[in-house]
Amino acid sequence: MPVIEEFALPPLGKNDVLVKTEFSVISPGTERAFLLAEPNTDTYEAGFPFTPGYSNVGRVIEVGRLVKHVQPGELIATMTPHQSHSIIQVPELNSQCLGRVFDETPHSRLGWKIPLYASTVEMLHNVAAFMIATVSLYGVRLAKIDFGDNVTIAGLGPIGLLAGQLAMRAGASTVIGVAGCALLREAATKSGFDQAHQNMHMDIFQSNIFGRHIVIECTGRVDSLINTLEKCPPGATLVLLGCTRGCLPNVNFYNLIQRKAITVIGAHQPTRPEANYLERRVSLYRDAQLAIDMIANGKLDVRPALGMRSNIDKFQNVYESICNRELAGAAVLDWHDI
Repeated sequence: MPVIEEFALPPLGKNDVLVKTEFSVISPGTERAFLLAEPNTDTYEAGFPFTPGYSNVGRVIEVGRLVKHVQPGELIATMTPHQSHSIIQVPELNSQCLGRVFDETPHSRLGWKIPLYASTVEMLHNVAAFMIATVSLYGVRLAKIDFGDNVTIAGLGPIGLLAGQLAMRAGASTVIGVAGCALLREAATKSGFDQAHQNMHMDIFQSNIFGRHIVIECTGRVDSLINTLEKCPPGATLVLLGCTRGCLPNVNFYNLIQRKAITVIGAHQPTRPEANYLERRVSLYRDAQLAIDMIANGKLDVRPALGMRSNIDKFQNVYESICNRELAGAAVLDWHDI
């Protein structure tokens, strides 16, 4: 199980910002896979130790001497791991910095300013899930959903639930969720899904014959992916948003993909191509800011995707519940007592 260790931060650089974490969010699918060293994870390939976490919010407590656009006391969203303090950079959103800073700064050292109107404790609790929402947004972007399209979300964890909401915003005519867990199906209904089913079946696609059929696979499970491919109707678009933890043995690509003219799109967040608005390619930084703004102004409701909230001293209990698949949503760690 994970343990907490003390660490020393380097001296604050002239362009750096020191942030004290208030909330961090555990992605139950990703962090469970890394903790259990499942296939296609860094821990499977390189072993431990590994520092988890990538979606946090905190408060600025000190800035470097050249930082003018960020002040102590302001709220910042970061991609740093689960840790009490971090040194990051918060680029100014102007043309002078869009190249050098965004391209050369590691994502784990980037920070996003949180609007003042989102400064309540409960809103910060929600905004802490901004990077999970950004992953969902990337999958919806690659799907190129248009008005009248029919979208099926396979897997209703946090990423699937938020992808469904974003698909509605993008113009989908119907959004259907599929998950074996009744709590997740209930969360989908609360999120505005038109339907929620226990299993993937062909009737889902036959209920609406107009518009494209788009399936966003969010489970990352090999058995679910194979079943989804079998059920996809001819001409469907399949977006692989959940990281697949394993290989697909003995898959007949002719029958499952080629013969049905299925379009398969890989949507892995760290592999975004260079931004190009003419081709609808958007940078991670811009999408993350959009996710923060949508959560803060109520256009994206992350509450159905969030599960338990726990003080940091109970973190081992949280991870144990995640490993045992006892949590239906993302877990929020509260760092206020550190």
